[in-house]
Amino acid sequence: MKRFFYVILCLFLSSAVTAQSKNQASDSINYYQKQLGKLFKASRDSLYNNTEFKELSERIRSLKNKTDDYSAFILYTSVYGIDFKKFNSDISRSGFNAFSGSMYSIGFGFSGKKKRQIFDFELASFGIRKKEKKEMESISINSSSFFFTTWGYDIVKSGKINIYPYVGIGVAGIDLKYESPAALNDTFSNITTIIKNDRSLIASHLPLSYKVGLGIEYVLSDKLNSGGTIFFCKAGTTRPFRKRGFDIEGIDYDPTFNFGALNLSVGFKFFGR
Repeated sequence: MKRFFYVILCLFLSSAVTAQSKNQASDSINYYQKQLGKLFKASRDSLYNNTEFKELSERIRSLKNKTDDYSAFILYTSVYGIDFKKFNSDISRSGFNAFSGSMYSIGFGFSGKKKRQIFDFELASFGIRKKEKKEMESISINSSSFFFTTWGYDIVKSGKINIYPYVGIGVAGIDLKYESPAALNDTFSNITTIIKNDRSLIASHLPLSYKVGLGIEYVLSDKLNSGGTIFFCKAGTTRPFRKRGFDIEGIDYDPTFNFGALNLSVGFKFFGR
């Protein structure tokens, strides 16, 4: 029994010594990390207070302010022309009112300018849906675009104004949605016969498309600032590489919307030099 208690005592003392050693090692690591941090801070402060470093930094800022190159985040709204003539004629036979006006969307993306070349990456643009109702039925139309990349070249050497023709490629189109209440079977026998008829459908047409147009930018911020805001406007056309209609359950339905034949985008670029 004494031997047993002796073994237990030895194990306890060994654990205590190990724990103390670990604490001492941890304390030593913390100490050295703090000392290393002090050295980094002292080196950084010494660099920032160095006269040559200050002069070089100021020179870089001055040169950046003289250039009109930038990197920016963009927010914009777009207006797309659309021809509802044939579509309205089709749906009028079913008692729906006519659609009118243009399609509108709101989008965001990124932009940059370098050596008079202007790149816009319009990440996504989401449309404002148009809708017409007839009793319990409705038809809605929406527009959208994704991953449009455009390249332009500034033809005006000015610190305030950029004028540039541009070309680009991406995905742009519209979707149709028809909603109608499902006809129910009051005498159903199982789950397969509960709904007698459901005529609702959704059809999307988002073809690979190109853009061609002219852009104008005006720098709202003071030119001496290293960052600020640019107002821009782009007018042109957005057309699919391949013209086709909507594929609805294997049926090709073409309402000849001629979507995007004319389009206008206005927005802001929040930039840094």
